[in-house]
Amino acid sequence: MMSMGDYPREPKRSHIPDDVKEYVMRRDEGQCQACGSRSNLQFDHVIPVAMGGSSEPENLQVLCATCNLRKGPGLST
Repeated sequence: MMSMGDYPREPKRSHIPDDVKEYVMRRDEGQCQACGSRSNLQFDHVIPVAMGGSSEPENLQVLCATCNLRKGPGLST
């Protein structure tokens, strides 16, 4: 029988520092980079953390919740 420690774990979400969030929000002009919406904004990892992506500004973008969900399971962060 397997113990809890034997099951694979989800990759731990990396914390995005506040200064990085502020920088990315300013860089992306406070709007979704896919549709231009200014509501329900989220920070999205272009390369998901689960696939080795970092929380550096170069790997982050601002997306609205709708566009972030459109990326599909396993691709949105």
